[in-house]
Amino acid sequence: MAREQKDNHKGGILKTTGKALLLICLTAGAFYLGWHFYTMRNSETMVCLTMMSEDGLYIYQYQAAGDAPDPSENGGNGSNDGSDGGSSAGGEDNEIPEAYPHWGFVSFGSRVHVTGVSGDRVALEDIYTYPQEKVVVELVIGPDEKIARISQIPESFVIRGEVESSDDGTVHISGIQYITGEELDFQWEQGDLVEVYGAGDEIIYAELLDKAGILQIVANVEGAKVFVDGAYKGEAPVTIYTAPGYKEIMAKAPGYKTTTTQAMVGAGQLSEVPVELPLVTGTVEVTSNPPGADVFVNHELKGTTPVSIHLPPGDYQVSVEKSGYYSKKTNLRVAQDTSTPLHFNLVAESTGISPIGGATPGLPSQEAQVPGTRMTVLGYDPDSRVLEVMDSNRVKSKLIVPGDVPLDNFPSGRASWDKVLPGEEIAVVASASGYVEKATKTYSHTFTASGKVFARDGQVLNIGDGWTRCLMSPNVLIQRRPDNTLVRNVDVGDTVTAYGTSADDIRYVVVQESLGLKSAFEGYLVNTDGGQKVFSESALLPVSIPGAIDVVDLDNKVTDKASAVPSGSRLKFHQDSEGKIVWAEYIWKAEVSLEGQIGIMSGPVLTILPSWDEATLSVNTTVFLGETRRPFYDVKTGDTVLVAGPSQVDTRFIWIKERISYDRTVEGFMGGGEGRNRRVFTEVDRKGYVTQWVVDTGFTVVDTKHNKHMLASQLNNGDKVRLWLGAGGKPVWGEMVAPNAINLSGHFLREKDGYYYFSGLEKFEASEDLIITGLFKDEELRPGSRVHVGGDGKYVNYIEVQELVEFAKYKPLVEGTVISVDKNALTIMTSSSWLEHYELSNNTWYVDWEAGVDGYADELDTGDEVEIYLDPDRKKAVFIERTYSPRFRVEGTVTGVSGRAFTISGDYGTVRVELRSGAGIYEDGRRIHYGDIEEGDKIHVSGSSADSIYLVVVTP
Repeated sequence: MAREQKDNHKGGILKTTGKALLLICLTAGAFYLGWHFYTMRNSETMVCLTMMSEDGLYIYQYQAAGDAPDPSENGGNGSNDGSDGGSSAGGEDNEIPEAYPHWGFVSFGSRVHVTGVSGDRVALEDIYTYPQEKVVVELVIGPDEKIARISQIPESFVIRGEVESSDDGTVHISGIQYITGEELDFQWEQGDLVEVYGAGDEIIYAELLDKAGILQIVANVEGAKVFVDGAYKGEAPVTIYTAPGYKEIMAKAPGYKTTTTQAMVGAGQLSEVPVELPLVTGTVEVTSNPPGADVFVNHELKGTTPVSIHLPPGDYQVSVEKSGYYSKKTNLRVAQDTSTPLHFNLVAESTGISPIGGATPGLPSQEAQVPGTRMTVLGYDPDSRVLEVMDSNRVKSKLIVPGDVPLDNFPSGRASWDKVLPGEEIAVVASASGYVEKATKTYSHTFTASGKVFARDGQVLNIGDGWTRCLMSPNVLIQRRPDNTLVRNVDVGDTVTAYGTSADDIRYVVVQESLGLKSAFEGYLVNTDGGQKVFSESALLPVSIPGAIDVVDLDNKVTDKASAVPSGSRLKFHQDSEGKIVWAEYIWKAEVSLEGQIGIMSGPVLTILPSWDEATLSVNTTVFLGETRRPFYDVKTGDTVLVAGPSQVDTRFIWIKERISYDRTVEGFMGGGEGRNRRVFTEVDRKGYVTQWVVDTGFTVVDTKHNKHMLASQLNNGDKVRLWLGAGGKPVWGEMVAPNAINLSGHFLREKDGYYYFSGLEKFEASEDLIITGLFKDEELRPGSRVHVGGDGKYVNYIEVQELVEFAKYKPLVEGTVISVDKNALTIMTSSSWLEHYELSNNTWYVDWEAGVDGYADELDTGDEVEIYLDPDRKKAVFIERTYSPRFRVEGTVTGVSGRAFTISGDYGTVRVELRSGAGIYEDGRRIHYGDIEEGDKIHVSGSSADSIYLVVVTP
């Protein structure tokens, strides 16, 4: 019964305990759910622009609840407004900097969840890689008005470009449309250069980098179409607002030559640019014998011979008429920018001689008194004696030349049939069966030019290494070897011989060798370690460039081998039927071709290392990263690049050979070495915490203030630098923050009244962020320690302890008078007249504060009164303060003794001294009586004067 009651009692206790536990769990769960619901309901989630500080984030256009300012005290919150619209939440000591109005401060919560683009947890330094970096993130601010979550979002962007237009909440920047946020108060003005931040397609922050300039373009042809940097801007006259910088302006109009010019537009300045479009024409120089004939072009009277007629390019019929003479006419083609000579020999109606042929371009004035029909020779075969000819109507025929028919030469003499060349002219009398009965050579070539055709412009050829200018006549014959076929064109790269009366009257061109050009394309030629590559406007082209091909420089009338072309030049490449590149010419030659790392980016201006040359990019600069086309603004400090263009202010091509890749940036001081290629770097984070680690020193450090760069191995200890760290914490780039202007190596002497004293009694005030390296946790900087000091010249911010002295824990300080001193040891007389011996190191230092001197301990002298700091073994003097130095000191040989008076002689002469009562007299480390001093002894005496000597040391 008792057992049963006991069991029932025990079961009741268990039930009660279970109910209590269940109630506790339900209460805790309800509290958690309630708190979670409260937190969710009272938390604020936003996408915003942020900057990191030590204890929280600055948030653009953020205002904590309840902190709304009085509108009467705040002039607005536009991003280009100077009013102070900042607020603070949870951080009373974090005032908004004057440089950043409209930013609110929010402190970090006790536990902040930070995620990267992938959603994985990351460190804050992975998002905010350098001080005052602006980053668009998603924030969650809890009910306590502190940051609970920071999430990096993949659709965020930062764009630098030119404002093209804005309307009803949208803005076009560099060809892309964006939505402007509702709270964004920014004056969008066409042509301004801006930097914008946002997410998706919405801009939430904008910053003005440069005001637009005004470009006013006028042309001599009203309505000419105007293009600026390749973009159509309207018809002349036109005024546009555009970003500052170098601009290329092009104007086009039908019937006029396309004209390009350049202009530099300054911020907020008006640039007036006149453009002159020349009329597109060719010239026909018409002469006749006799002169005074009326000239008709397409039946329209144009003047009387001699006359120059300017005509648009095209085909024309030209005829001449003169009373008493037969009229003549011919057809010709007028080419752009060429002058075509056209001569007519008129035949008098009374002579009874029929006109021969038609026009004779280039023929000197003379009367044609030759019987027969004038023919142009196409070819002659001496074996078959077949003569191929063409009449004035361009009708071809073949005639047989009997062996007994000579070739007369007008006006006299004979010519050889075997030496007749195509393009020469013969007056032929032929039988109906096609046999030549009489032949007279009326025109012979008197000019010839041979070589490769380096350029062709209409009817003008530039031939040979001398670039001989040859103008082909409208009826020129072009014959291609080896099949001797007549063709219509001569191509660049062809090897030719041109014949005529002069360089301005080429009648016949024979093509000995042709490259067989079939197609052409343009691209940027880039020299790489793996050979030459060609980039189009959008991709790397799969073409091979023979290094031996000629590249023609039309402006300078020279040729370069492809291997000698400045890297980045834009060329026009010609291919043959097999797709091989056989010829090339410059579109523009890279007068600026810079390779190296980008040291500084200042707006559109890049500074390239190691030359420190500047180059200016624009929205039309073609940029490639490896083999991929990138936007013009996608270049970064530290990128290894090729920059090319016609001039420094006109960069048209950038190839990013190697993109700088880093995970984070750190700031700190460069310290002493860990071997020749490694040094200790002391990192100082935003909260002032210090971390030391070893870095390799083969990376570049840029000093942007002094336009110089160096390897990290060349830095001074104490230089303050910012490092870009890549994989594994390896530095890939560095920037000088503040060079060590003090750069002092020596000994620390003392700290007093906020000042630190060093060798040479150099005195510097301690900066608020002073860092002392080389000490363990419980160690402190002691006088006599060897150090390297850094700072700006007034303040010391870096002390590197290179050798720390240690003092004895028990009675570290002894006082006495120096008896003797050398490089390795010091002997003093203590106040009790005992002699003490202490070791000296090479670095033992002394200071005399009253005298204002310091130096190595072996520079002390007999009689100096000193305080010596001893090492823990009390055997070595590690630092010495001299408290008194005798005003009188002399060393020499005793030449006279009289009680306490002695006569001492030396190089200085003779001096009499007298010992005061109680003076210490020492010889060989023991004290002796003054009566033991004899003439001939060498002694050193010290005292306040010659009559008050308190120390005598007899020296060996």
